[in-house]
Amino acid sequence: MLFLFLPIRHLIMKPTVFCILAASTFLFLSCGGNTSEQDHLETTEGHSTKFDPTNEPSNTDDSKPETPQTVEERIADIKRWYGEIQRLKLKNCTTKKRTKYDGFSPESEAIPLDQEATICKINDEYEIISGTFYGYESGSIVRLYKRKGSIFFALLEGGGEGYTQETRLYCGKNEQVILHMEREANNGDAPSGAHQIIPVNEKDPALRSYLKEEIKEIEWILGSKI
Repeated sequence: MLFLFLPIRHLIMKPTVFCILAASTFLFLSCGGNTSEQDHLETTEGHSTKFDPTNEPSNTDDSKPETPQTVEERIADIKRWYGEIQRLKLKNCTTKKRTKYDGFSPESEAIPLDQEATICKINDEYEIISGTFYGYESGSIVRLYKRKGSIFFALLEGGGEGYTQETRLYCGKNEQVILHMEREANNGDAPSGAHQIIPVNEKDPALRSYLKEEIKEIEWILGSKI
C-alpha cells in the first residue's frame, strides 16, 4: 500500500500539512485543478514497454490484429485527456462528509475529524472523484480521473510531521498501473523536482489494488461504490 494513505490514526494535523492540503483542495475545487498539465503529467524517456496484449480488447477483424499500444502512446493519451479536463474545468460537483474520531493513541481522547469525498461529473465523458482524509498528525488527498467510466490517472498528495509525498499512477485501458512515479519533500514543503520511477507490481498491477484503502474510504463517505 502506498504511503500516501495515512490511516486516520493521526489527527490534529500540523499547521504546515493542513495548509498544504487546504490550499490544494481550494485550488482543485475553485480553479478546476488549475495546475499546468506539464507539471502534473510527465513521461519518461526511453520507456517503451508494451502492454500485455491479453489485457487489451480483442480486434473484431481477425485479419488485422491490433498493435499493442506502448506506454508512451498511452501516456500521450492521458496527457491529452487531462488537458481537456483542465480546459473544461470542474463542474457539477457534489461533496459528502463523514466524521471519524481519532487520537494520539488508543488510550488518548479521540477528537472528531471530517473526511470528505467529492464527485465532479464534468460531462458525459469525464469525471473526477476525490477524497480528502485527515488524521491526528497527517492528511492526504487522492484524485481519480475517469474517462468513459474508467480510471486513467490517479494523483495522491499528503504527509505528516514535516514529510510530504506526491504519487502519480498512470493506467492502461483496464485500469492497470503502467507507470508509477513519486517525489517527496521534508520540512513541510510541497514536493518538487524530478520524480522517481517505482517498479510496477507485476503480480497485481490493478489500480484498485494499489488504492484499495483509499477507494474503500471514499466509498464509505459516499455510501456507494465508485
